[in-house]
Amino acid sequence: MEPYKLGEMEQKFADLIWEHAPISTGELVKLCEQAFDWKRTTTYTMLKRLCLRNLFENANGTVQVKTTKEDFQAAQGEQFLMENFDGSLPRFLNTFRQSVNGIVMNASIFLLYLDKRFQFRIRIQICQIIRHVFFHVLR
Repeated sequence: MEPYKLGEMEQKFADLIWEHAPISTGELVKLCEQAFDWKRTTTYTMLKRLCLRNLFENANGTVQVKTTKEDFQAAQGEQFLMENFDGSLPRFLNTFRQSVNGIVMNASIFLLYLDKRFQFRIRIQICQIIRHVFFHVLR
């Protein structure tokens, strides 16, 4: 289990908790029944998974945030750099500096990849980096 990779439903569930936390487990069960058509056991199973990843804590029937959404997204970005560019932001940027055509091609492939892995905010940040490289470094 990779700590900063969430499945689609795990991500939706985490977003729901971040939006409503702190929240009682009873209220969370009701929200999940309405939002996802989940049974109580499914909610508790998913909550346990996210608690094991240190995103949330279920203490005395109240779910609280241990890792903010912003911190989680930042960690996802760092994990992406580590997995794909040995943690090097310059290597990441150099991937898109090869040529104008290379940037367009690599960026298109990369954005398709990002679309499946990251939330909108991280994709926007990475797109801003690519745009900066394209307009300022290559000109």
